[in-house]
Formats: sequence, structure tokens, C-alpha cells
Amino acid sequence: LSMRIMPDGSLDSSFGINGRTVIISSFPGLSFYGQKIALQDDGKILIGGTAITITNETQFLIARLNLNGTIDSTFNSNGLLVVDKFSPTENNLYDFLYLQSGKSALIGYYTMPTQRQVVIMRINKNGSIDSTFGDNGIAYPPDFGSTNNYAYSLAEQQDRKLIAGVNMTDTGDGKNISDDFLLRFNENGTPDTTWGYKGRSITHLYPAVLKINADSQILLGGYKLLTDTPTQSYAYAVARFTINGAFDSTFGINGITTVAVNNIYSTPK
Repeated sequence: LSMRIMPDGSLDSSFGINGRTVIISSFPGLSFYGQKIALQDDGKILIGGTAITITNETQFLIARLNLNGTIDSTFNSNGLLVVDKFSPTENNLYDFLYLQSGKSALIGYYTMPTQRQVVIMRINKNGSIDSTFGDNGIAYPPDFGSTNNYAYSLAEQQDRKLIAGVNMTDTGDGKNISDDFLLRFNENGTPDTTWGYKGRSITHLYPAVLKINADSQILLGGYKLLTDTPTQSYAYAVARFTINGAFDSTFGINGITTVAVNNIYSTPK
């Protein structure tokens, strides 16, 4: 369900039907939960989320609405792109961007019998998968030997490279570290192994939301575990990284600002 709200807080009755658009009303057998909304330069509305089929399988879904809230039938011919390239068990979209090029990108993960894999996909303006990106439209993280990965956030730098926030188990270089990382990808979808340490920067911070500021610094919002015993203690946190992937020591304490809380039930957005 998509709604448009007037400045006074009332529903905009000129949008959709009485201020509302049901995204998948014309597609029997699908249910949908939206995760992110992005506005195109022409004002059209992109919505990214996860579709659930009648057999309880989940797939990535992107929809586009016209300015008046109707489904844009020029986007992938029927207004929706449902990505069914992966295992049909669990596929979750976590973040979605409108890019400087006019294309869009998503980050999520899919499951297989023995592992969970992070993927980034780029979508053309017409709603088709961009086969020039990564491996036929799909970019994968560098191979650190990890088999249990989660995707959380995505941002685009001014040079059109992508920064991804993920949780992975890094077994490279003889290590076995399960932690949160930032990864950088070139504009063509290949991992940028020149960035950070072999393409990754460890954050120790759940990467809920990523932004790039006007100075090309990377802002990461989320939370971090402070203590694990005798009880778990968390803090909301914001970290700032340089364009090279290092913590910005001029921000907070060694690059991080935290606010301690007893329990965390919601994630910063």
C-alpha cells in the first residue's frame, strides 16, 4: 500500500484511489511488503520490497508509480519487476536506490541449502535487469570464504561507485571473523579490491543506513554491542568513514558516536 500525505497530514485524495494505491491489487497470488521508496528525477515513484507468492516463497520486487499514484505500465510492461533468479525459499530486499544515471539498484540476500548470499542488482530505466552490471546484472561480494551473509544498506558515491553495508563471516587470510563490514563496488559491479583492506572495511556496527555527505565521507547509522555478559548492552551509533574506507578520527571518538540504551527493539532508518 502506498499513500501520499498533504502538508497538513491529511491524505491526498488526488493520489491513487482516495489517497492510496494497492501495489499488487492486479496480481493475484502475490502479497508484498515495501522496504524503500525512491523518487525519480521526473517525479515517478519507485518502491522496492519483497513479494510473497501463494506458495510462501519470497522474491525481490520493484514497482513504479506515476505521479498520480497509478501503476506505471511502461515499467517492465506491467509496472512490476519480480526477480525470481535465485533460490525460491528466502529472498529479502533490504535497500533500494535511485542512481545518478537514472537507473536503480537494490541490495538483498538469497538462501541456498548451505549458505546465504548477498547480491546487488542494477535495474534499467524501463524496469529490465541491467545485464552490463556485474555478472549479467548481479554483483556479488568478494570471496572471503563466507557462507552466511546478510545485506542491509546501500549508498552511491559521487563517482558512481556503490558502498554496501553487510554482515559476513570473513575467513580470508586465515581469519574467522563474523562482523559487520562496508564493501565497495565499481560502477560496473565488480568489487573494488583497492578500497579499505582488499575491498572491505570492518565497522563493528550493524549497518542499518548508509549516506554519502557532500564531502564524500561515508556516514553509517545503526547499533553496536557494548557488552555481552552478564547481560547484553547495546548503543545506537553513528560512524563516519573517509572516502578510503577508514574511520574518520575527527568524528566522535575514533570515528564513532554512541548513545547507550538498555534494549533495542527498533533499527535506525
